[in-house]
Order: sequence, then C-alpha cells, then structure tokens
Amino acid sequence: MAKLKGRYACATVNASTTEAVVAELNKQDLDRSSDVLNTPVFGNDGWGRATAGTKKYAGTFDGYFDPTDTTGQAVLFAAWESGEPINDIRFYYKYSVTPGETIHYDKPSTGDGNGVIITNIRKSIDVNGVGEISFSYEGSGPVESVTETVPTP
Repeated sequence: MAKLKGRYACATVNASTTEAVVAELNKQDLDRSSDVLNTPVFGNDGWGRATAGTKKYAGTFDGYFDPTDTTGQAVLFAAWESGEPINDIRFYYKYSVTPGETIHYDKPSTGDGNGVIITNIRKSIDVNGVGEISFSYEGSGPVESVTETVPTP
C-alpha cells in the first residue's frame, strides 16, 4: 500500500521554466467533482433520474504568510490581481529533484485557457501565533494526475 508522507508535498509555479516552490505551505487540498443533472420523466413510478454533468476541480493552499517569497506566494497574488489562470502550477504529493526518484503530482492539462484561477486570498494572524495565509482556487479545463521519474540531467 502506497504511503505518501506530507513532508514531501508542496506546490510549485513556473514548472516549465524555473520551477519555484511556493514557500511556507503546510496543507493543500484538491477536490474533483461533477455536477448532477436531474432528468426526471413522466410515468417512472416517482423515482428520480440523474446523469453526470460538467466535471470540475477546486482547492486550497494553506500555510504561513511570507512577504519575501517573490517567486511563489507573490505569483499567486499576481494571478489573483490579474484574474488570469495559472497553467504552470503543480500540486505535489511527493516532490524531489533527485534523479531517479519517483514523484507524484496533479497539474492542469495543457490547452488554451486551462489552469487554476485564484478566487480568494485570506490572511490572518493571532496573538499566540504567526501570520497565516490561504489561497483558494477553481480549475479551468481538465486536471491530470502524473507519476514520473525525475530525469538525470
């Protein structure tokens, strides 16, 4: 049975150029769902009918606010500000840069308009804690699950 340890998880941006880990994250969620379309008809003894509708995904990143993270958290802020989808983002369940290591991640499928749209940014701080941040997103287009081996340079 596969067991992925949370300490190896992360989120990255700019995966196709200079991949940068979004700093200080400690939790991420990605939820896949589909709409259900009710399709009742006359004469069916009162039983409802339904069919699967549009598939979608959404999620959150949670962690500690880091105003010095100009290549990770700042990219998510800029995406929220512009409203443009981030298509070069990965949600790792196991991240490694060691050649030969097997890694697991989800990412938006390539294609025009695909990516994640940052829908909400929440910052909070408590007198007995440190500054926290949460980014919520919705996906545009499909999401893929990937397992691959880190290539040897």
